[in-house]
Amino acid sequence: MVSPPAAVRRRHDVRFAGLFAVFALPVGAVLWAIIGLWVALAYVVAQTAFLTYGLRRRHVPKLRMDAVGLSYEPGRFQLRCEWADVVGVSRTTLPSGPVETLTLARPCLHWAGDARVKAEVRDQGWDRLVPVGDFDPDWRTGPIGEALTRWAPQVLGSRDS
Repeated sequence: MVSPPAAVRRRHDVRFAGLFAVFALPVGAVLWAIIGLWVALAYVVAQTAFLTYGLRRRHVPKLRMDAVGLSYEPGRFQLRCEWADVVGVSRTTLPSGPVETLTLARPCLHWAGDARVKAEVRDQGWDRLVPVGDFDPDWRTGPIGEALTRWAPQVLGSRDS
């Protein structure tokens, strides 16, 4: 199993913690006006910490690879495919930014959290992309590249876009 490097996880954690703190400010302002500054600050810190902890527990992307194929689970859905379904490498812009992805020949959505997530994944075309660049910017020389060399060498020879 491969997970994103610590630096990438920290960057995402800081970004989300900032958003959670901003979202807590309106309630904090009301608490400050009614009760006082220390209660408002305690609320903002507690809510930010609670939501950040919950996000970290649930939202750590996972990439599993074996001789049969690969499984990618970013948290809200899972893609599962055989190595024959991996047809190339492309550079794609996802909500997290531009990243190198493995391109799949067909949609490989195994499960989604709910119908709305399932529709979003299909509409955005995420059911045919595995963002390997999110796990390691130099993925070609690490465990991901080794797995592709061993089980799907034809993929490393192709480069789309």
